Amino acid sequence: MTSKSIKNVNFNVYNEKTNKLIEKFEWIWARTFDIDNVMSLYWNQANPKVLELGCFNWREYLYLSEKTNNYLWIDISKDAIEDAKNKYNENSFIVWDFEEYIFEWKFNIVLAFASLLHSDMVTTRLIFDKVYDLLEKWWIFYVSLKSSENYTQVTKKDEFWKRIYYYYSLDEYKKIWWEKFKVIYEDEQNFNNQKWFTLAFKK
Repeated sequence: MTSKSIKNVNFNVYNEKTNKLIEKFEWIWARTFDIDNVMSLYWNQANPKVLELGCFNWREYLYLSEKTNNYLWIDISKDAIEDAKNKYNENSFIVWDFEEYIFEWKFNIVLAFASLLHSDMVTTRLIFDKVYDLLEKWWIFYVSLKSSENYTQVTKKDEFWKRIYYYYSLDEYKKIWWEKFKVIYEDEQNFNNQKWFTLAFKK
């Protein structure tokens, strides 16, 4: 399968199984530690401009909105965006593919909580390139992903059809754009019997 066809497989699931996926992941708590952490890495500057890539059920919204009123969320699922707008009475949500959307703003912080799991190595480099251009001086790109010993493609089949993931090792991911990025924070976790890592990149 090509990168485009793999992308379509995943997008179809997230667009057609939205409500069931929201129900399945409703129990997962907001990443309050990570939000506090990225704010402290940004020296707790007041009201930073924040972009979050594809959180889907927007569980970080309430906590993040306490930290800043300069925020924007983007996701490919129309129903997920409508759910967020109805739930929070908030219009700072965009239905679009991040890779294709043309932004009119720059940001201080970009968050990607488990939202780049479906991006292969080539696509990930393109995303990093775009994020680099989107961020202001002293920017931070904060990423969490599932990990494995080596870069690998994983296909999972469940009640929501087939989805295709990419797992990375922590060291591999740190080197994706080492010539332009400085890693200022890293951590490894085990959640729900799955290894994860978190990285904060800075120009």
